[in-house]
Amino acid sequence: MFFFARSIGFFILVFYLFPLSAEAIGNIKLGRFAVHPGFGIKGRYNSNLFLEADDSFPNGDREGRSEDFSWIHIPFIDVKKERKKGEVFGANLNYVGNDEHFFELTAQNYFEHDLKGDIELSGPGEKTQLQIKGRYFDTLRTTTNEFGTNFNPRAQRKVKKVGAKLTHTLTPLTKLSANVSFRNNKFKDFSFQGENRNDFSVGGSFFWKFLKLTAMGLKYNFQTIDYTSSFTINRNSNTHSAAYALRWDPTSLLSGEASIGYTNRSFDNIGPTQDAFQYNLNLEYKLNKRSIFYLKGERNVLDSTFRNVDGFIVTSANLTWSQEWNSKLKSVLGVGLQNRDFETAVEDIASGGELKKREDNQITLGANVTYKIQEWLQASADYKLNSTTSNFKDTESDLNIASLALTIVF
Repeated sequence: MFFFARSIGFFILVFYLFPLSAEAIGNIKLGRFAVHPGFGIKGRYNSNLFLEADDSFPNGDREGRSEDFSWIHIPFIDVKKERKKGEVFGANLNYVGNDEHFFELTAQNYFEHDLKGDIELSGPGEKTQLQIKGRYFDTLRTTTNEFGTNFNPRAQRKVKKVGAKLTHTLTPLTKLSANVSFRNNKFKDFSFQGENRNDFSVGGSFFWKFLKLTAMGLKYNFQTIDYTSSFTINRNSNTHSAAYALRWDPTSLLSGEASIGYTNRSFDNIGPTQDAFQYNLNLEYKLNKRSIFYLKGERNVLDSTFRNVDGFIVTSANLTWSQEWNSKLKSVLGVGLQNRDFETAVEDIASGGELKKREDNQITLGANVTYKIQEWLQASADYKLNSTTSNFKDTESDLNIASLALTIVF
């Protein structure tokens, strides 16, 4: 109750103290760049911060507290120069800080930094375009399936990423693109550094527009993952992926891309390879101007750090409905399903047990409601449920996250 009382009190305070700022949004300029600073505050409840499988061990010992409330202060700034049609240059720089303070688990307090930037360049006639992106991310968030850490899921790490994409229109109906990216992931604590890694990928695609709003094409990507610590138990990998794709123009009712193909992943160029049929969906369907549905999905091979298992196959599908009820109120509802298939048999208990192949199934439900109080002020409420079942009981977990937030933008 104290958490909600403080949230409501803050909302009322801001609503009455800042009404004169309503006309200030968008008035800050830095040359040709628009500058939008802002600040948000969020109250959040997390039912399972460490993604614990159960509240007790077989010998009767209890696990530590894993649920808590937190306050999050969110300073941010967005500096943007939009590239309009016919212009050569566009750029965007965005910074978001998340300063989280827990009520009881104060050792988990952390100030997260997320800095992103991109530059867009266009040649004569807009036939050739180059986009360069970069990101610096310092976080203590729980790791994702991409890492599957063996350790505490809230492990401090820094992610640095840079990438570029070059697109060239060969003819009015054909387009060629090439992309390259590098990512460095580094854990702070020595005991976690066996999962430090560098990811490098390069790829390209060719698309032919055979209908007015639809193009077909071929895509290829090569990725190499190098674990940088001398005491890592993980093996480096090389991955080749090729796919056939369909792409729909953003002006059509159905837009986005769907692809189907094949992935081959080898580990340290020795031992068995891991091959898999793959697909990728990133589609948007506009029922009308206010109601949009998003369908995302994938099937692919990812690196694993779970008990000497080199990789696993992930299969997922997510459906999201975004609805603008009026000029002030918007809601988002989503549901997701995911399967993780670890194809190598290992002991189901770290210190020994039955040999079997791990398989996880995950259900995700989410809801968000945003209300624009003023052009410069909005309130939002979020809820997320994440339920994971597995034939390895120590990897099962249930997670509920609920939050209230208020955001001011200038």
